[in-house]
Parts: sequence; C-alpha cells; structure tokens
Amino acid sequence: MEVITPSQVKKNGGEVDYIEVYTTRIDTVFGMSFVVMAPEHKLVESLKLKVESGDVQIKNWDKVQEYIEQAKHKTQLERTELQKEKT
Repeated sequence: MEVITPSQVKKNGGEVDYIEVYTTRIDTVFGMSFVVMAPEHKLVESLKLKVESGDVQIKNWDKVQEYIEQAKHKTQLERTELQKEKT
C-alpha cells in the first residue's frame, strides 16, 4: 500500500515520496489520521531538506528537530522500553 499526502507533491515537477506501509488489518487503514516514522527514516531526512529549501512548511519543525536529536542519543533498549512515557 502506498500513502501519498498533498505536501509530498511538488508543484514544480510533481515529485512524490512514498511511505511503504505493512498492516495485518487493511480495514483500519482508511481511518488513519497520522503515520509515525522513526526519527532516522529516510523520509524524515527528505522532509528536513524540503523544509530548509522552503518547499514544505511544517509549523512545529523545531520540535521535530528536537525530538530527532533526543532520539539519536538513546540506545535501542531505551527506545523500545515498554514502561516509558510515550513521546
């Protein structure tokens, strides 16, 4: 399944980024209101470049950047701990 959002389509060239999604419950996909990506996902870096160039506007990008930096300093165990506060 491919998810394409309007912000991923450039008016000048029609470039589209894709998010590959795996689910065992396709019936729930139509009710999705957001997609969560790992901070190191290649599309996060792509979004960063688009924000910096002005092609994409994300109002809370400073918070996204802050989260990415915090995640870089966590171990895999810290990132997957089930008893932690969700971020």
